[in-house]
Amino acid sequence: MQTPVSGKFLSIDGQRTHYLLAGSGKRHVILVHGFASLAQEIAAAFPGENDFTFIAVDRAGYGYSDPIRKGGRGPAGQARRLAQFLDALNERHCIVVAHSMGASTALWLSRRRPDLVSDLLLIAPYCRPTRHWGFPILRALANPVLARLINKHLLPSLVQAIGPRFLKSALFPNPMPKHLENFPFEHAGNPTAVRAMADELLAFASDMNDLDPHSGRTSIRMVCGTEDKVAPPHWHLDWLSQLHYGGDPVVLEGTGHAPHHAMPERISGLLRQWA
Repeated sequence: MQTPVSGKFLSIDGQRTHYLLAGSGKRHVILVHGFASLAQEIAAAFPGENDFTFIAVDRAGYGYSDPIRKGGRGPAGQARRLAQFLDALNERHCIVVAHSMGASTALWLSRRRPDLVSDLLLIAPYCRPTRHWGFPILRALANPVLARLINKHLLPSLVQAIGPRFLKSALFPNPMPKHLENFPFEHAGNPTAVRAMADELLAFASDMNDLDPHSGRTSIRMVCGTEDKVAPPHWHLDWLSQLHYGGDPVVLEGTGHAPHHAMPERISGLLRQWA
Protein backbone atom coordinates (compact mmCIF):
# COMPACT_ATOMS: atom_id res chain seq x y z
CA MET A 1 0.00 0.00 0.00
CA GLN A 2 1.05 3.57 -0.58
CA THR A 3 2.14 5.66 2.36
CA PRO A 4 -0.77 7.92 3.43
CA VAL A 5 -0.52 11.47 2.15
CA SER A 6 1.13 13.89 4.52
CA GLY A 7 2.39 17.39 3.95
CA LYS A 8 0.84 20.02 1.72
CA PHE A 9 -0.23 20.51 -1.89
CA LEU A 10 0.22 23.60 -4.01
CA SER A 11 -1.61 23.93 -7.32
CA ILE A 12 -0.07 25.94 -10.17
CA ASP A 13 -2.03 26.13 -13.43
CA GLY A 14 -3.95 23.04 -12.37
CA GLN A 15 -0.77 21.06 -11.65
CA ARG A 16 -0.27 19.87 -8.08
CA THR A 17 3.07 19.90 -6.28
CA HIS A 18 3.40 17.98 -3.03
CA TYR A 19 5.81 19.12 -0.33
CA LEU A 20 6.72 18.59 3.33
CA LEU A 21 7.55 21.22 5.94
CA ALA A 22 9.74 20.90 9.03
CA GLY A 23 11.34 23.38 11.40
CA SER A 24 10.60 27.03 12.03
CA GLY A 25 13.87 28.84 11.43
CA LYS A 26 14.28 32.10 9.55
CA ARG A 27 16.43 30.61 6.80
CA HIS A 28 14.52 28.45 4.35
CA VAL A 29 16.13 25.32 2.91
CA ILE A 30 14.68 23.66 -0.19
CA LEU A 31 15.38 19.91 -0.25
CA VAL A 32 15.54 18.38 -3.74
CA HIS A 33 15.53 14.58 -3.94
CA GLY A 34 17.30 12.51 -6.55
CA PHE A 35 16.29 9.90 -9.13
CA ALA A 36 13.64 7.32 -8.18
CA SER A 37 13.09 9.00 -4.83
CA LEU A 38 10.68 11.15 -2.86
CA ALA A 39 10.45 14.25 -0.69
CA GLN A 40 10.04 12.04 2.37
CA GLU A 41 13.36 10.29 1.68
CA ILE A 42 15.50 13.43 1.71
CA ALA A 43 13.38 15.06 4.42
CA ALA A 44 14.09 12.11 6.73
CA ALA A 45 17.76 13.12 6.84
CA PHE A 46 16.83 16.62 8.09
CA PRO A 47 14.44 15.99 11.01
CA GLY A 48 14.72 19.48 12.46
CA GLU A 49 17.08 22.38 12.96
CA ASN A 50 16.17 25.45 14.97
CA ASP A 51 17.96 27.68 12.49
CA PHE A 52 16.05 26.47 9.43
CA THR A 53 12.69 25.80 7.87
CA PHE A 54 12.96 22.79 5.56
CA ILE A 55 10.78 22.48 2.46
CA ALA A 56 11.12 19.07 0.80
CA VAL A 57 9.38 18.86 -2.54
CA ASP A 58 8.29 15.88 -4.66
CA ARG A 59 9.78 16.81 -8.03
CA ALA A 60 7.42 16.86 -11.02
CA GLY A 61 6.01 13.39 -11.70
CA TYR A 62 7.49 11.89 -8.54
CA GLY A 63 5.58 10.96 -5.40
CA TYR A 64 2.33 12.90 -5.24
CA SER A 65 3.37 15.69 -7.63
CA ASP A 66 1.79 15.90 -11.07
CA PRO A 67 4.07 15.35 -14.08
CA ILE A 68 5.09 18.04 -16.52
CA ARG A 69 2.43 18.22 -19.22
CA LYS A 70 4.34 19.81 -22.07
CA GLY A 71 7.87 20.81 -22.91
CA GLY A 72 11.14 19.49 -21.59
CA ARG A 73 10.95 16.90 -18.84
CA GLY A 74 14.65 16.69 -18.09
CA PRO A 75 16.62 18.74 -15.55
CA ALA A 76 15.80 22.05 -17.29
CA GLY A 77 12.07 21.30 -17.24
CA GLN A 78 12.27 20.12 -13.64
CA ALA A 79 13.99 23.39 -12.72
CA ARG A 80 11.27 25.39 -14.45
CA ARG A 81 8.58 23.64 -12.39
CA LEU A 82 10.58 24.10 -9.20
CA ALA A 83 10.93 27.82 -9.92
CA GLN A 84 7.17 28.10 -10.38
CA PHE A 85 6.68 26.34 -7.05
CA LEU A 86 9.06 28.70 -5.23
CA ASP A 87 7.49 31.73 -6.87
CA ALA A 88 4.06 30.57 -5.69
CA LEU A 89 5.42 30.31 -2.12
CA ASN A 90 7.03 33.74 -2.49
CA GLU A 91 10.42 32.27 -1.66
CA ARG A 92 13.65 34.15 -2.45
CA HIS A 93 17.34 33.66 -1.73
CA CYS A 94 16.92 30.13 -0.37
CA ILE A 95 19.49 27.54 0.49
CA VAL A 96 18.97 24.62 -1.91
CA VAL A 97 20.17 21.17 -0.90
CA ALA A 98 20.05 18.68 -3.77
CA HIS A 99 20.97 15.00 -3.88
CA SER A 100 22.26 12.97 -6.83
CA MET A 101 20.36 13.74 -10.05
CA GLY A 102 18.41 16.39 -8.17
CA ALA A 103 21.67 18.37 -8.29
CA SER A 104 21.24 18.78 -12.06
CA THR A 105 17.82 20.36 -11.44
CA ALA A 106 19.33 22.62 -8.77
CA LEU A 107 22.12 23.76 -11.10
CA TRP A 108 19.60 24.68 -13.78
CA LEU A 109 17.54 26.52 -11.17
CA SER A 110 20.52 28.57 -9.98
CA ARG A 111 21.47 29.37 -13.59
CA ARG A 112 17.96 30.38 -14.67
CA ARG A 113 16.75 32.03 -11.47
CA PRO A 114 19.64 33.20 -9.29
CA ASP A 115 17.16 35.34 -7.31
CA LEU A 116 15.75 32.12 -5.85
CA VAL A 117 19.04 30.52 -4.78
CA SER A 118 21.57 32.13 -2.45
CA ASP A 119 23.49 28.97 -1.51
CA LEU A 120 23.64 25.55 -3.09
CA LEU A 121 24.72 22.32 -1.42
CA LEU A 122 25.14 19.41 -3.84
CA ILE A 123 25.22 15.98 -2.20
CA ALA A 124 26.75 13.21 -4.32
CA PRO A 125 25.95 15.23 -7.47
CA TYR A 126 25.03 13.35 -10.65
CA CYS A 127 25.39 16.05 -13.28
CA ARG A 128 27.78 15.08 -16.05
CA PRO A 129 26.08 14.23 -19.38
CA THR A 130 26.03 10.44 -19.34
CA ARG A 131 24.37 7.99 -21.70
CA HIS A 132 22.41 5.50 -19.64
CA TRP A 133 22.82 1.77 -20.27
CA GLY A 134 19.06 1.22 -20.13
CA PHE A 135 18.04 3.48 -23.04
CA PRO A 136 15.97 0.78 -24.85
CA ILE A 137 14.01 0.13 -21.64
CA LEU A 138 13.56 3.86 -21.06
CA ARG A 139 12.22 4.39 -24.56
CA ALA A 140 9.74 1.57 -24.01
CA LEU A 141 8.57 3.21 -20.79
CA ALA A 142 8.14 6.51 -22.62
CA ASN A 143 5.93 4.82 -25.23
CA PRO A 144 2.29 5.02 -24.02
CA VAL A 145 1.24 1.64 -25.46
CA LEU A 146 4.23 -0.31 -24.20
CA ALA A 147 4.13 1.54 -20.88
CA ARG A 148 0.53 0.43 -20.28
CA LEU A 149 1.50 -3.21 -20.77
CA ILE A 150 4.57 -2.89 -18.55
CA ASN A 151 2.65 -1.05 -15.84
CA LYS A 152 -0.12 -3.65 -15.81
CA HIS A 153 1.88 -6.86 -16.00
CA LEU A 154 5.44 -6.20 -14.87
CA LEU A 155 5.82 -3.00 -12.86
CA PRO A 156 4.55 -4.08 -9.40
CA SER A 157 6.85 -7.11 -9.24
CA LEU A 158 9.77 -5.18 -10.74
CA VAL A 159 9.45 -2.39 -8.19
CA GLN A 160 9.45 -4.81 -5.26
CA ALA A 161 12.44 -6.69 -6.69
CA ILE A 162 14.56 -3.74 -7.84
CA GLY A 163 13.62 -1.09 -5.27
CA PRO A 164 15.36 -2.59 -2.21
CA ARG A 165 18.46 -3.40 -4.27
CA PHE A 166 18.56 0.15 -5.63
CA LEU A 167 18.37 1.61 -2.13
CA LYS A 168 21.02 -0.73 -0.73
CA SER A 169 23.38 0.08 -3.61
CA ALA A 170 22.92 3.80 -2.99
CA LEU A 171 23.70 3.38 0.72
CA PHE A 172 26.59 0.90 0.30
CA PRO A 173 28.86 0.47 2.21
CA ASN A 174 26.87 2.30 4.90
CA PRO A 175 24.11 0.53 6.87
CA MET A 176 20.41 1.12 6.36
CA PRO A 177 19.24 3.90 8.73
CA LYS A 178 16.09 3.18 10.70
CA HIS A 179 14.14 5.98 9.03
CA LEU A 180 14.49 4.23 5.65
CA GLU A 181 13.63 0.70 6.75
CA ASN A 182 10.01 1.08 5.64
CA PHE A 183 10.68 3.01 2.45
CA PRO A 184 7.50 2.96 0.28
CA PHE A 185 8.91 1.37 -2.88
CA GLU A 186 5.48 0.87 -4.47
CA HIS A 187 4.72 4.57 -4.09
CA ALA A 188 8.17 5.69 -5.30
CA GLY A 189 7.83 3.39 -8.32
CA ASN A 190 4.24 4.13 -9.29
CA PRO A 191 3.55 4.34 -13.07
CA THR A 192 3.62 8.16 -13.17
CA ALA A 193 6.93 8.24 -11.34
CA VAL A 194 8.47 5.59 -13.58
CA ARG A 195 7.45 7.62 -16.64
CA ALA A 196 9.00 10.70 -15.02
CA MET A 197 12.24 8.75 -14.48
CA ALA A 198 12.31 7.64 -18.10
CA ASP A 199 11.60 11.14 -19.42
CA GLU A 200 14.23 12.66 -17.15
CA LEU A 201 16.96 10.23 -18.17
CA LEU A 202 16.15 10.48 -21.88
CA ALA A 203 16.56 14.28 -21.73
CA PHE A 204 19.39 14.30 -19.21
CA ALA A 205 22.50 14.39 -21.42
CA SER A 206 21.06 16.99 -23.79
CA ASP A 207 19.97 19.30 -20.96
CA MET A 208 23.27 19.10 -19.14
CA ASN A 209 25.23 19.73 -22.34
CA ASP A 210 23.22 22.95 -22.69
CA LEU A 211 24.04 24.18 -19.19
CA ASP A 212 26.07 27.38 -19.35
CA PRO A 213 29.07 27.99 -17.08
CA HIS A 214 28.05 29.28 -13.67
CA SER A 215 27.98 33.05 -13.27
CA GLY A 216 29.43 32.91 -9.76
CA ARG A 217 26.44 34.53 -8.06
CA THR A 218 25.53 31.47 -6.02
CA SER A 219 27.65 30.04 -3.22
CA ILE A 220 28.14 26.34 -3.99
CA ARG A 221 29.46 23.50 -1.87
CA MET A 222 29.72 19.84 -2.85
CA VAL A 223 29.82 16.72 -0.70
CA CYS A 224 30.67 13.25 -1.94
CA GLY A 225 31.69 9.86 -0.57
CA THR A 226 34.82 7.95 -1.51
CA GLU A 227 32.81 4.73 -1.97
CA ASP A 228 30.10 6.19 -4.20
CA LYS A 229 29.55 3.76 -7.10
CA VAL A 230 26.36 5.43 -8.36
CA ALA A 231 27.89 8.86 -9.06
CA PRO A 232 31.68 8.32 -9.02
CA PRO A 233 33.10 11.59 -7.67
CA HIS A 234 35.95 11.89 -10.18
CA TRP A 235 33.53 11.62 -13.12
CA HIS A 236 31.03 14.24 -12.00
CA LEU A 237 33.21 16.62 -9.96
CA ASP A 238 35.77 16.93 -12.75
CA TRP A 239 33.01 17.97 -15.14
CA LEU A 240 31.59 20.45 -12.63
CA SER A 241 35.00 22.03 -12.12
CA GLN A 242 35.32 22.54 -15.89
CA LEU A 243 32.07 24.53 -15.75
CA HIS A 244 33.62 26.74 -13.04
CA TYR A 245 31.45 25.36 -10.28
CA GLY A 246 34.46 25.90 -8.07
CA GLY A 247 35.44 25.13 -4.53
CA ASP A 248 37.00 22.03 -3.09
CA PRO A 249 34.45 19.30 -2.41
CA VAL A 250 34.01 17.80 1.03
CA VAL A 251 35.05 14.17 0.59
CA LEU A 252 33.78 11.73 3.21
CA GLU A 253 35.84 8.58 3.67
CA GLY A 254 33.97 5.27 3.65
CA THR A 255 30.73 6.88 2.50
CA GLY A 256 28.56 5.87 -0.44
CA HIS A 257 25.97 7.69 -2.52
CA ALA A 258 23.86 8.92 0.42
CA PRO A 259 26.07 11.07 2.69
CA HIS A 260 22.97 12.83 4.06
CA HIS A 261 21.87 9.51 5.58
CA ALA A 262 25.30 8.09 6.40
CA MET A 263 26.74 11.24 8.01
CA PRO A 264 23.86 13.68 8.61
CA GLU A 265 25.83 15.59 11.23
CA ARG A 266 28.41 16.61 8.62
CA ILE A 267 25.69 17.88 6.27
CA SER A 268 24.04 19.80 9.12
CA GLY A 269 27.41 21.33 9.96
CA LEU A 270 27.79 22.64 6.42
CA LEU A 271 24.30 24.09 6.50
CA ARG A 272 24.95 25.90 9.76
CA GLN A 273 27.78 27.79 8.06
CA TRP A 274 25.04 29.53 6.06
CA ALA A 275 22.62 30.07 8.97
